[in-house]
Amino acid sequence: MLPVPDTVGRYEVLERLATGGMAEVFVCSERQMAGLERLVVVKRILPHLAVHEPFVEMFLAEARYVARINHPNVVQIFELGEDQGAPFLSMEYVHGVSLRDLLIAAIEAGKPFPVNVAVAMAAQAAAGAHAAHELKDAQGKPLGLVHRDISPHNLMVTAEGHVKLLDFGIAKATEVPGLADNTRTGALKGKVHYMAPEQCRQEPLDRRADVFALGIVAWEVLAQERLFKRDSELEAMQAIVGGDRRDLRRVRRDVPVAVVAAVEKALAVKRDDRLPTAEALKKALLDAAGTGVDTSAEAVAAFVKPLLGSRLDARRDGFHRAAHERRASGGGRVVDRAADGGDARVAEQRGPTASGSGHRGSQPSTAPGRPVVAPSVSEDGGYGDSTVVDQNPATLRAHGSEPPALGDSVLDGDPFGDLAQQATVRAARDGLATTREGRAPDAGDTAGTAATAVVAGAATGAAPPAGRRTAIAVLVAALTCALVTAGLLAAARQRGPPVSGAPLAVAWPPTVEPVRHREELALLARVLEQKTGRPVRLELAANYDEVAARVIDGSASFGVLPPALFVMTRRDHPTIVPLATKMVDGSSGSDGVILVRDGVDVATVADLRGRRFCYPDKKSTTGYILARKAMREAGLNPDVDVTAHFSGNHTQVLQDLTNGQCDAGATYSGGYLAADRAGIPVGRTHQLTLTGRSPQDMIVAGPTTSLADRDLLQRALLSVDPKKDVGEETIGRLERISGFVSPRLADYDAIEKATATP
Repeated sequence: MLPVPDTVGRYEVLERLATGGMAEVFVCSERQMAGLERLVVVKRILPHLAVHEPFVEMFLAEARYVARINHPNVVQIFELGEDQGAPFLSMEYVHGVSLRDLLIAAIEAGKPFPVNVAVAMAAQAAAGAHAAHELKDAQGKPLGLVHRDISPHNLMVTAEGHVKLLDFGIAKATEVPGLADNTRTGALKGKVHYMAPEQCRQEPLDRRADVFALGIVAWEVLAQERLFKRDSELEAMQAIVGGDRRDLRRVRRDVPVAVVAAVEKALAVKRDDRLPTAEALKKALLDAAGTGVDTSAEAVAAFVKPLLGSRLDARRDGFHRAAHERRASGGGRVVDRAADGGDARVAEQRGPTASGSGHRGSQPSTAPGRPVVAPSVSEDGGYGDSTVVDQNPATLRAHGSEPPALGDSVLDGDPFGDLAQQATVRAARDGLATTREGRAPDAGDTAGTAATAVVAGAATGAAPPAGRRTAIAVLVAALTCALVTAGLLAAARQRGPPVSGAPLAVAWPPTVEPVRHREELALLARVLEQKTGRPVRLELAANYDEVAARVIDGSASFGVLPPALFVMTRRDHPTIVPLATKMVDGSSGSDGVILVRDGVDVATVADLRGRRFCYPDKKSTTGYILARKAMREAGLNPDVDVTAHFSGNHTQVLQDLTNGQCDAGATYSGGYLAADRAGIPVGRTHQLTLTGRSPQDMIVAGPTTSLADRDLLQRALLSVDPKKDVGEETIGRLERISGFVSPRLADYDAIEKATATP
């Protein structure tokens, strides 16, 4: 965890709310003329990303878009600045909570949202989205802005009853020439459970994708249940694309038929059948509610304030006091709520350094509570689906503090909790398990809360009351049982069921660092053995060609073929059978990239003339085919104008590049990430250009593989769910396999054309 700065630009830092893969977020105090001051929220790009143009551009694009929007239902941007070389933006401090946290509070209090309040909030959210959709450039031309990530996380509800849309970090202007290609990333962007069908299929998007997301939000606020929650993200996407959803009236009978019809119209699977604009959704909802129904901000406030109003006021007043005390003392204390997933940490201030941006000291590396969440990094290099790591509201409540005023992300995967889990929390609250403050520990925070309670009693030297000792004993015993059970289950999962029969041999291409690669393949092999009941050997080949050769000659029943190798092999051997396409971080595609070593004077692809260039393998799609295509388009002859060096895999390309073996090299952004995790100083390189879109690797069966074995492995591959199978979002930190999907041969047509040119 980075140390908390005293200041960011001209803003005094009061508290760090969160930090994530791309940025960190602070509550700050801004002092103005004549003693005026106000609270602001500052989002600053992480220092190590400030030198990477794609991240900086994504960050600046958010500021450029949102700063042009002047609407009461969109969080206002005040300033775009730079602090110690890292861009930041300051924005409105929202005196409120995310809709996600409001839903949790309502569920725990057993208070359904009144229909008029739910309609009012959904209508306000639609108004904010419409303001973004209508945004124009300086010449009055529509930008075609699409938020792409509307969910309860990114909708703030104030104590005064106003709903504000925030976090345009992955928004995309669809009508700016050239921007659509430049912002394409190869990973699904946004929270899967709030995607439109066309977004799941990775098709071009327009404002109707946001209308669909708004329809999901409206449904969930009315039902206080998840609409597309399934056992896996793949199943959720299948439900979205197939229109597999429950009837709102079966969940909540008091919702007027006209309101249900408006929500259903927003949720039409075919975008042409959907409400065309967010403004149309707003009007449909308000019309459906009927005249005489109070859908004002005051009606929303009347529902919010009894739930959270006093705590929100206390939190805001606390920030103001902290700002006053800091100025009065020249130092003070600052809270870092981002450390360890929301467990508040306090760092002493000794005043700013000479530069005015001194640090208050590093945060402890370990602490009670939820561990720090690692950035969710997509295979294409897009850091997660949001810019801020979510703070667990359960953790915040257990420690007596409030949810953050800004910043949620997809990293917790469940925007307002599973109702069954909430029922468990309520049951615990009514039973013996209590914390020092008399509240039940929420799911995921039991260990930290128990430790806090026990340590507190020891530190004061006072024994807790008998009832509390009993509660602590019960809690510790339950925790111990849970840990032992988890250990036994993990051991059982590690061993897996007994396997028998002939091994299923799968040849795998050497795409990343081999030692770690073999470890990850061993984990995937265990998963597949559990699903097939057969021994599974995932065998790392020496090079790409060996994979194809072994599949054709039958020494391996199956092979994993990178896209170019797949189309070339299938061209010569049409009897190979495609079984599944690999998914990486939720995406079945990726982008190629050309990187240049820092200090090398190369500004365009044409400048590669006379340079030494690293390729991973001649059959690599992103690392060879697309890179050479980009060179030819820039007027270069790859065989004459550059000197080729073949590194063997994508990780080694980055190793050779940083070691000075080459001036430039080609990989995919996931290869960049894998090299970073292998300890290669990839910060010594920078991106020159994206070279094009490519599907992920194809798993094929050889021509001699039996039909029974083909079907067996295919079923196993398509059922892989890392969260259920290994307890992680992905299998492996280098491969980052998030599952497999049925093959779509049309996705490989562009690669077919590209491989036609040598």
